[in-house]
Amino acid sequence: MRKLLSSPRKDTRVQTLLAIGSYHRDDLLEELYPIATHTSPEEEEACSWAFGMFKDKRAQPILERHLQSHHPFVKLAASWGLYQMGDHSHLEMIK
Repeated sequence: MRKLLSSPRKDTRVQTLLAIGSYHRDDLLEELYPIATHTSPEEEEACSWAFGMFKDKRAQPILERHLQSHHPFVKLAASWGLYQMGDHSHLEMIK
């Protein structure tokens, strides 16, 4: 999976990020941090979702930055991620 994160195809990278979260591949969690801050909106969305799956409190500042995104799906994933970590202050965005 680590190799797939550097694929030239964005859709492959996004699906890999989602798989990392779905299968709780905590051995790859550290790989998400640079991707979450320096990539496409699709990858930011997938990272936000994965951070929520892991309930990774260290990612909270990244998710809060993603709440400021111009892309609604990035905001939604960030809200969901924060909700999974116990922050219900953005619940209205999820409903």
